[in-house]
Amino acid sequence: MELTKNSLDFITNHFGYTPERMTMNNPDGTQSITYLMPSRHGMEPWPVPRIEAYVAWMTSTMDEKVAILQKVETI
Repeated sequence: MELTKNSLDFITNHFGYTPERMTMNNPDGTQSITYLMPSRHGMEPWPVPRIEAYVAWMTSTMDEKVAILQKVETI
């Protein structure tokens, strides 16, 4: 799964940083696509659904935030 253009543009404009794509090797032998995101702990790998939820939250109205919170609880 890749980031949508909307999410990539938002992160670039908001942080002034283009997220770096990386592939993580999971303990079960599978691989996951993540992007390095700036945080108070330095650069952290975030899965695509988490970034998409973050961008949706930051760009949504108050009414839309309730539905987004319900989706985020499952991520």
